[in-house]
Parts: sequence; C-alpha cells; structure tokens
Amino acid sequence: YAEMAEELAKLDLPKTSGQYLDDLVACLDCMITAKPDGEAAFRELFRSFFLGGDERIKLITDWMKAETSKGNVFAVVTAGQASAVTYVLQLAVPEWIPYLPSGRVWDSQQSRHAVGAVILHKLMILRDICPDAKVVVLVDDALAKEDVSPQWLGATGAVCYNGLQYEDCGLTAEHCQKVSELVAAA
Repeated sequence: YAEMAEELAKLDLPKTSGQYLDDLVACLDCMITAKPDGEAAFRELFRSFFLGGDERIKLITDWMKAETSKGNVFAVVTAGQASAVTYVLQLAVPEWIPYLPSGRVWDSQQSRHAVGAVILHKLMILRDICPDAKVVVLVDDALAKEDVSPQWLGATGAVCYNGLQYEDCGLTAEHCQKVSELVAAA
C-alpha cells in the first residue's frame, strides 16, 4: 500500500472531477484505479487494517445474520461521508451489504434535526431510518467521550451501548453479545 500511495502522490490528478461531489469518494476512486491491482490492494488493506481481518469480519457478519433473522436491522450513521462508507462497504466487505444496504448508510450532515451534538444527530437519524423499531440501540465509540442525556433517550426510545473505547478495535464477540442482550431486553 505504501508503494501505491507514493505512486498516487506522483500522479498529476485533476483537482476536481465532474463525476464526484464528495472529495473523499474521489480520493478513494483515484487510489483504487491508480494501479491495475489497486482495487485488490485497497480491499486487502481495508479488510486487514481497518476491519481487523477475515476472522473479525466473519464474526460481525455472523452476528448481523443472526440478529437479522430475529427481525433486527442495522444502520450506519457516520460523522464522515455516507457515500464513502457505502463505496467502501461495496468494495471491501460485500458480505455486509445484505445487512447494511445503502439506504441505511447515512451521515450526520443529513439530519433534519436541529440538535447541537453529533451524537444526537446520529441518534435522531437512527430513529428516522427505523421509525417502527421497538428500540434503537446506538453503538458508537464516540459515546466514550460524549454522553446522551436521559431526556433524549426517552424522546427517541433509544438505548446506548457504552462499551466501546474511542477509536479502539471496535466490536468484539463480547460487545456483540452485550448489544444482543440490550436488544432482547427491550
């Protein structure tokens, strides 16, 4: 990947492209198409470094499959760009697409709610995505540094899972079990 990044930096790429509105997606696309094996290299990097490897990906896939069979759904609300998340999911972890289709990948800039904190935008968007859900469980490492008041939880019918450390390794088998227990208890 380091070689690919060096070569990408040497390319005389246009500053903008009419095809993209999202600079992050444009950057990802350039990185992937800069070399003939760019897509495979990116997929390998993303799966191993960002997602923790095939064993962890299988753990999360199996968990989402089991929870989906119980009628639960998953969504992603990022403080980043939904288009970049959708693009990366499609490219790097297509096995997650049945559980995280593009219609359930949103970003906090899409919020119709006038609330101050990003975490509250995420919470309100989750409720908008799944308005008929008995309970919405917010699983976000940002909860390690930003609390949600009980009033907002009551207003949205949500529960927060506070077990993740900020920008740490993400969901583990233990976390998945605890989230499943929160959903079952609702």
